[in-house]
Amino acid sequence: GGLTTPEFAVLLSYTKIALSDELLASDLPEDSYLSTELERYFPTLLRERFATHLHRHPLRREIVVTRVVNDLVNKAGTTFAFRLGDETGAAAPDVARAYTAAREIFELAGLWGQIEALDGIVAAETQLRMLLRSRVLLERSTRWLLRKRRRPLDIAATIAQLAPGARAIAEAVPRLLGPGEREAVRAHAAELEAAGAPPPLAQRIAQAEALVPALEVVELATAAELDPVAAAEVYFTLGSRLELHWLRDQIIALPRETRWDAMARAALRDDVYAEQGALTAEVLRSGLESQTPAERVEAWLA
Repeated sequence: GGLTTPEFAVLLSYTKIALSDELLASDLPEDSYLSTELERYFPTLLRERFATHLHRHPLRREIVVTRVVNDLVNKAGTTFAFRLGDETGAAAPDVARAYTAAREIFELAGLWGQIEALDGIVAAETQLRMLLRSRVLLERSTRWLLRKRRRPLDIAATIAQLAPGARAIAEAVPRLLGPGEREAVRAHAAELEAAGAPPPLAQRIAQAEALVPALEVVELATAAELDPVAAAEVYFTLGSRLELHWLRDQIIALPRETRWDAMARAALRDDVYAEQGALTAEVLRSGLESQTPAERVEAWLA
């Protein structure tokens, strides 16, 4: 039946306390990128008048950790740091760095702000559905960074490397999806619009899950010295021709009654994404520079 509100409040508090203790015992509060969290803590007037003094504040480390932990637990959930640490072997500071990078790469803070601005305009259930939909992209991207990047993650460098390509792919997603996936996105967006969400926000939420492979595609494009959107076109065309979206749907439909079920299902899903990435790399290597992305796929299939 789920937890009662008081039970959930206690769980939320202890999650933050435990995570804060781990982060305070690490070098995470000294991360240069996260120093902005210290500045954001203070009112604008104080930031303007005492900017040179803020970084000498005696509670500087505690303030940085409190802001990082509150944002992570409030947006990603009470089990997020534990689960990703358990799955990847990453320590809590590594999870926090990867979370921050994923959030910034996909500009999720602004997306969450738009959803929260609908308080009193749409039903709370609709807002929660949108937040949970964005959490899928956040969690899988964080997991990808933990598995694919050296630790400790350089947050600023990672964002600079991946964000422009991810943004370009996000803008191109509507034309990259195959017919079946495009229809699913359209139906979900229409459902959110009917519930009161603004059309641009509904569209962005509906296509959030399609962006899960964006970081992998940007990396493939960099390796092949290609435009990220061109590499994405190969990736999505290949997935559509091989009906890999159907395979992913079958995996998602598997039961997850226990934690082991959920982990097995997640491993299968990640395997499909990894194979699609590997096949995309093969297509990119085998094609000619003069070929369009669609021609590359057709030549490889032939």
